[in-house]
Amino acid sequence: MSRSISKTSSKSRWAGFGLGLVAALLLALIQSAAWAGDGSVDPDFTTSVGPSGFNDAITAMAVQSDGKLVVGGLFTTLNGTTVNRLARLNADGSPDTTFNTNIGTGFNGQVRAIAFQASGSIVVGGDFTDVNGVTVGHIVRLSSSGTPDSGFTTAIGSGFNLRVYSLGVQSADKIVVGGEFTQLGGTSQRGLALLDSDGTRNAAFGTALTAGGGLSDSVFGLAVQSDNAIVVGGAFLTVDGVTVNRIGRINADGTTDTTFDSHVGTGFNAAPLAVALQSTGKVIVGGIFTGLNGTTVDYIARLGADGTPDTTFTSNTG
Repeated sequence: MSRSISKTSSKSRWAGFGLGLVAALLLALIQSAAWAGDGSVDPDFTTSVGPSGFNDAITAMAVQSDGKLVVGGLFTTLNGTTVNRLARLNADGSPDTTFNTNIGTGFNGQVRAIAFQASGSIVVGGDFTDVNGVTVGHIVRLSSSGTPDSGFTTAIGSGFNLRVYSLGVQSADKIVVGGEFTQLGGTSQRGLALLDSDGTRNAAFGTALTAGGGLSDSVFGLAVQSDNAIVVGGAFLTVDGVTVNRIGRINADGTTDTTFDSHVGTGFNAAPLAVALQSTGKVIVGGIFTGLNGTTVDYIARLGADGTPDTTFTSNTG
């Protein structure tokens, strides 16, 4: 029986809530860092955003090199102006109105992930199947000014058949995509995929990933290492038929890093929703889990670069 998250399942509600919470916390951190670094609210930022702000949840966010914030979610207006689930704020918090003018009518469904390519292009993933009146398969690329890239849409073809939850970028601007999808462009591809810089499916990665059976279920969070290996967390219980319990590492070529999960142990007792890397290579994981390798952890944990659970982190968290 498939364990993929449906729109009506409790897992889906948890995933949506968790991802929204992560985004909201990130927004708070960005605001405090820009203000004073001491956690106090930046009144200038709030004033610049406007009196009414967004009318619904923010579930994705990414910061450009110039300090502008690209924000995605369920919202359809910003200060009463239609923006349909994606908007950009200037570094001071004021809405970048030209960005949404360039997008057009916007997205017809929730935005869940945003990533930047080195070229400055903005890759967006989520529940949507239409952007500015054009059919897309849960992923789209925008120029740095917000204009949809029709060449990318053509290159990816029919795209993904189900939601995209997470995005990352490897060297050479290759795009790593995680989600609940089971197909990419009509080809079997569960949970994780790699696109070349122009949006075409990287067949070599896909073949290597699925050769042993691939991931058994959805990927919610991912992080790309400096060597282009990918740490993934989600609902999957096995990779290539080996039990991993919701966390794993995939090598840059799509093969599975079996040593990583042998170090993790029995894994998580519920789904990770977010994965991030520290400069040391250690892996921070957040989600709805309360146990890791038989040890109680409440919704956050750290792994060593080799996958070994960091018990000192857990002890300090309390």
